[in-house]
Amino acid sequence: MASNLYFVVQDLSLIEPVYQFSLDFFINVFERSIENATGSRNERVRNINSKFCYNLYLIINQSLLSKDKL
Repeated sequence: MASNLYFVVQDLSLIEPVYQFSLDFFINVFERSIENATGSRNERVRNINSKFCYNLYLIINQSLLSKDKL
């Protein structure tokens, strides 16, 4: 799932050249999600995925220009 999201985020630069995110940025968001995930072993994987998607959404949403937010 994370690899698919990486390529989706990379394709944002096709909409606007300003939207260029590095692999380091993406890895940092993923590592932060791993650190903040809690729960048992099975729940933890789901929590990592949901936290990662949510954190990535928040960061990307903040960086979008107002003309592209709709």
